[in-house]
Amino acid sequence: MRSLLAVGLLAAVAACVAVSQPTSTPAQDKKDTVKKEKGKFDPPKAQKPDEATLKVIADKTDQLRKAVAALREKKVRDDVLIEVEIYLKAAENIVRFEEWYAAASGKWALTTLDHGLARAKDAEGGKAVWRDAPGKWVVRAYRSKVDDSIQPYAVLLPHDFGKDPNQKWRLDTELHGRDSSLTEAKFIATHQGTAPKDLGYIQLEPYGRGNNAFRWAGETDVWEAVENFEVSSEAVNGKRKVRRGFSMGGAGAWHIGLHHPDRFNVIGPGAGFTTTHGYIASLPKELPDFQEKCLRIYDAYLYAENAFNVPVVAYSGEKDAQKQAADNIESALKEFKEPLRFTHLVAPGLDHKMPKEWQDKAEAEYRKFVDRSRPTPARVRFVTYTTKYASCGWAHVLGLEQHYEKAVVDARITADGIAATTRNVSRLYLRHPHWGKKAGPVIDLDGTKFK
Repeated sequence: MRSLLAVGLLAAVAACVAVSQPTSTPAQDKKDTVKKEKGKFDPPKAQKPDEATLKVIADKTDQLRKAVAALREKKVRDDVLIEVEIYLKAAENIVRFEEWYAAASGKWALTTLDHGLARAKDAEGGKAVWRDAPGKWVVRAYRSKVDDSIQPYAVLLPHDFGKDPNQKWRLDTELHGRDSSLTEAKFIATHQGTAPKDLGYIQLEPYGRGNNAFRWAGETDVWEAVENFEVSSEAVNGKRKVRRGFSMGGAGAWHIGLHHPDRFNVIGPGAGFTTTHGYIASLPKELPDFQEKCLRIYDAYLYAENAFNVPVVAYSGEKDAQKQAADNIESALKEFKEPLRFTHLVAPGLDHKMPKEWQDKAEAEYRKFVDRSRPTPARVRFVTYTTKYASCGWAHVLGLEQHYEKAVVDARITADGIAATTRNVSRLYLRHPHWGKKAGPVIDLDGTKFK
């Protein structure tokens, strides 16, 4: 328990570090650095709306609460009901927790309520008619298996979506950056508007429970949001997927992409962070052993060799301190001799930003890998330090000889079956992609053959 608590506290600090924090700034005075970090990463000072606005918010919240209750009495299907109720939750929470973190907070609350009331009316027929909206942002919701809470996400469909009922679309999951004023109400109210005319894929943005760099429940939220959308839409091509993000979203893309390298055609991390040491300026150079080992669960640079299994298109501004995130990965791969598909786009003269020009350049790189479906790999080679992240393609680590130490699996499909070598692995599950079509396949495991 002590080690779990320790890594939780450390990683919580890492996840919430501001997007402009340098990756390696020596602290002249440790006490001053800690004080500066604590003040810098607190939520902004509340800017509470005036009493007249608060009264309107209260009245509309009451109206929406009654509308949700009426839908519940009509036994409207749960997946439809929660896509109304999420608006009520967001409005209630911004008041309950006094999350007035920006001058526009009152406006965001009212926008959320107005859209929630309109959606409640649309839901009276028992169907989620708002989901079929090509070319527009649509706020969706799902009930989380983590805690049974309802969580929002947003989907942007291309203008041509639905014109050809047989067309399968690429799915991009974009992870948002750190935003100290982010609330559910802001997330909902700001996901409005239309798609660019040339948008050629579905864009999905999870809320991820705020600013946690898509770790813990935030990581589960990403998978659950995608799963929820895919269940409700048959138009997703499961073998054409991109995971990308910028700033904290870039950290999330590094983290999820390198821990699950078999799930995407390409990952597109922009800036972000890939280490705990060096990114959190106030940390001691060496932590107690039980803390150091637990950093190996999440620190993405330790999983850099998993780039063998997935193309990487990284982006950094030349003058951005967070360019160090991609530099850390490249440094970790210097002695790695296996072939890689690794591109690092560096924008000359830019700091912590990714303007449209560079978004378009990144998109051109993504297309090299997503304009064709992802094949079943003939070889998987991956590393892990924990059975929390233990699968790649058709190879699954079920046990480690020593947890939090580097483990490696290198497995290939052969003419006879599968040949695999391992390091620090005590139990391994291999599932041949063509098992049913092959008579008596042979497993060559660390030099020992099995039928």
